Amino acid sequence: MSHILNLRAASLAASALMVGAAVLAALTVSYSVQIRAAEPPFGFTFWSEPPPPPEPARRRSLTPLNPDAREAIQPFEPPPLLPSAGFGVSVAPSAPLGPVIIDRPHWLERPSRPERHYPRRARESGIEGVAQLDCLVSVAGALDCVVVAETPADWGFGAAALRIAREYRMAPATRDGVPVEGRYRLRLPFELN
Repeated sequence: MSHILNLRAASLAASALMVGAAVLAALTVSYSVQIRAAEPPFGFTFWSEPPPPPEPARRRSLTPLNPDAREAIQPFEPPPLLPSAGFGVSVAPSAPLGPVIIDRPHWLERPSRPERHYPRRARESGIEGVAQLDCLVSVAGALDCVVVAETPADWGFGAAALRIAREYRMAPATRDGVPVEGRYRLRLPFELN
């Protein structure tokens, strides 16, 4: 019986030694892979002709038709760029600049009694509404507006909003400290009290 136990212990030790050697071999083995270029089939060799060299660029003469006007031609220089208010974007001074968008107006005058412009037919019918205007603000601060939307339509809220907008005065927008035209979206609600 002891002989069988010794045999099994030796077998177990040999198996453990084999597994350990296999693990050690697996951890230390490195593979090298060589990639060879594919050879053309049937032993053919393909030759490609090198591309022809580029032709030299031809220089065009900028000689004016009138030889006396030669001094009048000046080389083009791009306009200097002005730094913007952040974001690293520059604007050429010759570029047409549109009106400045005004998002926080400073009101100089407001209508004293805007309710007097409430559309009569809408008031008598108990209808409330809203008018949205797109206004061009002059350097003097006057608003020149057009109706963008009115809800509900055909109750006169747009026309009433235009009458009210004439009574507003706003501090003009400025660009580099100089008053300029601006653009402002004016929303006028019409509510019954």
